[in-house]
Amino acid sequence: MAMVSMLILQITEISTLPITTVSTSNSYNLFSAGSAAKNYFAGLVGIGTDTTPEGFLDVEGAKTGQALVQLNETGDQDILTASASGTGVFTLSRTGDISLFSGTATSDTFRLTPSASSGTAYTGTLTTAQLTDNRTWYLPDNGGTIALTSDLSASTNFWQSNDGALTPYSTTLDLNLGATATSSAKISLAGSLTRGKALGIFNQTEQQDILAASAAGANVWRLGYDGSIVQTTSASTGLGYSLVGNSLSTGSLLSISSTSTALSSGNLALLDWSPSNWATASGDLFKINIGQYGDITGNLFAVYDNTSELFSIDTVKITSALPHEFTYPGDVTMAYDLNFTNQTSGNIKSKGPLTIDTGENNESNDLTLRTYNSGQVIIDTVATGGLGISSNTSGYNLEGLLSVEGAKTGKALVILNEAGDQNILAASASGTGVFTLSRTGLLSVPAAQGLDVLSAGALNLGTFHRRHYRHHHSGSPG
Repeated sequence: MAMVSMLILQITEISTLPITTVSTSNSYNLFSAGSAAKNYFAGLVGIGTDTTPEGFLDVEGAKTGQALVQLNETGDQDILTASASGTGVFTLSRTGDISLFSGTATSDTFRLTPSASSGTAYTGTLTTAQLTDNRTWYLPDNGGTIALTSDLSASTNFWQSNDGALTPYSTTLDLNLGATATSSAKISLAGSLTRGKALGIFNQTEQQDILAASAAGANVWRLGYDGSIVQTTSASTGLGYSLVGNSLSTGSLLSISSTSTALSSGNLALLDWSPSNWATASGDLFKINIGQYGDITGNLFAVYDNTSELFSIDTVKITSALPHEFTYPGDVTMAYDLNFTNQTSGNIKSKGPLTIDTGENNESNDLTLRTYNSGQVIIDTVATGGLGISSNTSGYNLEGLLSVEGAKTGKALVILNEAGDQNILAASASGTGVFTLSRTGLLSVPAAQGLDVLSAGALNLGTFHRRHYRHHHSGSPG
């Protein structure tokens, strides 16, 4: 049987005791024969080239081809445990897990665990850049996987925080939510529109609103599943909705169109003000305005029927190609002329008695019927009608085609003043003249009409001219 020798070293005072051998082939083993025995050093121990240990155990030197310290746990316990005042702060398990403790008995444990899956062996390394200040990195109180597609550094970080706002670091890459590809992402925001997609794509697969916005829990805007847009504002002043197009040239700032063939009682646009209680507004419910430096050669407002203009308003006139129907029993007021531009015919028609009333009852305004050149004022009436002139229209009794009745204070009932070179008055029957009153006051009756036809009453001819008097009776005129 081989003999086993044992070297027992006992240090009786604080000092260092080097253990050396004469030959490098020799070795010294420090062990206890019993499993319950303990081998210990009460002083500072230096192993390797450390001849002046400072801690209880200092290991220093170089071991070619091997680690400086090798710990091989062949049981079922942790490889290494560190504690402070009896409270564990560090553990290296036999599976390679590293557990860190804060030293507080009830605090959380931070553990680094390597993958146990087999395959090609790679190395995962955690390191930092050259720091310019003390840094702290926090992990949130949530589970999940952090996936990094490339390095996170000052120049390649995918996110940045500036002025209280978190934004992507890159302004040219797409931001996808819900999937990694822009074609399958639930939400896709692109920094570059060269991919042929909209900047924002929202695909709602449920029968719910696509987008909704609220303030203090109250809905203020929503985009419905059917494409409807509903906006509600509680603003009492200012603008509830503002659409500004300061760069508009040939386009339309607002376009509302429909190709529906089922439109029946619906509307393309509805402006409705229905207060819950009686209210009076002083502003315009619908208003079109051109500023002081604006001008337009087209229309401010126009209505078309298949490109044919029906009604329009420009800066100088209102044009209408339709008949107008005024059903309210009131006046139609205009400041100036009523001009019929059709040179073939113009009519003012009434389905009841018609009155042309000039001025107010406290004024004295003339009513003028005017023609030009050889134009005439024609009163077209039937045999039972006529033209009546009366100072008392409520009680007149006019029977002829031309009747004059009433009282003219201080003036004759009828005054005829011929200012040309013709007779003042001429009368005929069936085109045959029967009576004339010349501009010199000469009263003429044709020879066929004897003066006896005028003898119904007294005849006062003033200076009588015999050559114009022919009488069927003998004697001379009185």
